[in-house]
Amino acid sequence: KPLATVVIGGLVTATLLTLLVLPLLYILFHKKERGGKRGSRIIAAGILCLITPASFAQRSDEPIRISFEEAYTKALAGNLELKGQDIALQRSRVLTGTSFSLPKTGLFFENEDLRPSDGRGILKIGLTQSMEWPGIYSARKAVLQEEAKAKAYSRQAKALEIRQQLQSVYYTLWYYQSKKQLWTQLDSIYTALTATAVLRVKTGESAGLDSIAAIAKSAEIGVQLQMLQKEIEMQQSLLKTLLNTDSSYLPANIPLRKASLASEEISWIEHPALQLQQQTVAIAEAELKVARRGMLPDLSGRFFSQRLYGLGDPFSGFSVSIGIPLAGISNYKAKIKAAGLEKDYRQTLLRQEQNNLNAALQQALNNRDKELQLLNYYEKQGLEYAKAM
Repeated sequence: KPLATVVIGGLVTATLLTLLVLPLLYILFHKKERGGKRGSRIIAAGILCLITPASFAQRSDEPIRISFEEAYTKALAGNLELKGQDIALQRSRVLTGTSFSLPKTGLFFENEDLRPSDGRGILKIGLTQSMEWPGIYSARKAVLQEEAKAKAYSRQAKALEIRQQLQSVYYTLWYYQSKKQLWTQLDSIYTALTATAVLRVKTGESAGLDSIAAIAKSAEIGVQLQMLQKEIEMQQSLLKTLLNTDSSYLPANIPLRKASLASEEISWIEHPALQLQQQTVAIAEAELKVARRGMLPDLSGRFFSQRLYGLGDPFSGFSVSIGIPLAGISNYKAKIKAAGLEKDYRQTLLRQEQNNLNAALQQALNNRDKELQLLNYYEKQGLEYAKAM
C-alpha cells in the first residue's frame, strides 16, 4: 500500500506539472508581450489556484496532535456535566448563608380592657417576634456546610471519571496509532518481498508458491491496516465526544511509552468516591444533631407601647414565652430515630464502598503484574528474536 501510494502520487504530480504548471510558466516568462503585466498576474494567480488548494486540503485533513494533559484540560473545560456541578457547588455555598433564618416580624394592633363605663379601652400597637433555640441554627448551618463539601467531592469524582474515560480512549488511540505504524513497516517489507517473489517466478527461479504466500500475506496486512484505520476513527470519535469538539485529534507521533507506577504509590484512602461516601455519613450525623435539637424549646417575645401614637402617659410593656414540645413529643422522637437509622445506613454504604475499592485495586494490581511479565519478556527476549528474524 505505501509503495502504491508513492507511485500513484508521483504519476498525478508529474501529470499536473507536465500538462498545466510547465506550460503556464513558459507563457509567464517567454510571452509577456502578449498579455502584458495583467496577463502575467492572471497566469500567476492561476498557478497559485492550482497549487494552493491541494496543499491546504492536505493540511486541513491532518488531525491535530495533542498531549494527554492538554486533552484533559480541554475535556474539563468543555464538559457540560462538570459545568453543571460547578453551578450546584456555588448554589450550596450560597445556601450556607441561609441557616440563620428568623420568622417574619409581626406588627399587631390590640385594644383591651373594654368595659361599659369606658368604651375606649387601651389601644396597644407593638411588635412580635419568634425564633427557635439558637443551637438549632448552628446545627442547620453545619448540615449546609457538609452538603457543600459533598458537592465539592462529587465534582472531584466526576473529574476523576472524565480522566479515567479519557485515559482509556487516548491511550487506546495511541496504541492503535503505534500498531498501525508497525503494520505499515511490515506492509512495506512484504510489498518488497512480493515483488521479489513475483520476479523469481518470472525468471524461473521459483515455482510460484513463494509468490502466492507473499501476495496472500501482503493482502492480509492490507486488511489489517484497514481495520486499524477504522479502530482509530472510532477512538477519534469517542475523543471528540469527551473533548466536546468537532476537531480530530491524535496523540503525539512517538512510540507508546511504558508507564511506571510503584505499588506503594497506589492508595484508595483519598479516592473521591470514598470521600463522597464519607461525606454522606457526615451529613447524616449533622442531620441527627438537628433532629435532636428540635426538641429544644422555641422562644417568642412581644413589645408594645402607646407612645407610638402620641399619648402623654402611655402604657408600655413586653412579654416573653417559651414553646415546649409537649403534645408532639412522639413525633420528635420518631424523627431522631429515623435520623439515627439514616446514619447507620450511610455507614454501611461506606464500608461497602471501601470493600469495592480495595477489591478493584487488588484486581488492577494483579492485571498490571500480569501485563508486566509479558512486557518484560518482549523487552528482554522478544525484541531480540524479532531483530534476528
